[in-house]
Amino acid sequence: MNAKQTLSQWLTDGDLERTLHGLFLIQKKWRVKSMGNHEFDASFQLGRFNTLKTSHSKGTISQADYSMELARIRETTVETVHWLPEDF
Repeated sequence: MNAKQTLSQWLTDGDLERTLHGLFLIQKKWRVKSMGNHEFDASFQLGRFNTLKTSHSKGTISQADYSMELARIRETTVETVHWLPEDF
């Protein structure tokens, strides 16, 4: 299974955090500035996700805002994985 297939499987399994870590490692290893047909900074998205998770666990963000922001991160991640080359 190639990286794109693995990342897609992780998304299917609902493991957004693992997918973000995978994209981060890909960007770091291959020094990719852009992933697919659009800009995607894995470290930025991973940071957003971690901050969101912390805010949620501390109760400093409403459930509605948490869900909306998580959906935005997931959507961006799904689009990025979709646009990765098949041989990635």
